[in-house]
Amino acid sequence: MKYAVTAAEMKLYDQKTISEIGISSLVLMERAALEAVHALLAERKTIRRALIVAGTGNNGGDGLAVGRILASRGVKVTFLLAGNWDKLSKETAVQKDILLNSGFSI
Repeated sequence: MKYAVTAAEMKLYDQKTISEIGISSLVLMERAALEAVHALLAERKTIRRALIVAGTGNNGGDGLAVGRILASRGVKVTFLLAGNWDKLSKETAVQKDILLNSGFSI
């Protein structure tokens, strides 16, 4: 049987990694996005197009980072950031800004 952590457990692990080890939340987000892309490409060897639908919380930031990494690998990516942009988490706001500064449209 495989064990998956709960959302509360993962939040605790992330917080400990950030506060006790010193790895920033943005580095964790980038690593999670990179691993998600690796998993996608392991499952589907070729991805030509992707639609990234992201919310305003930190998971939305992960999604935006996944889309950016896919785009850097030649995938045509469309981004949709749903929700109130005034309520973006700090990390998601950074990911949004990276995309906009890189010439992407959201």
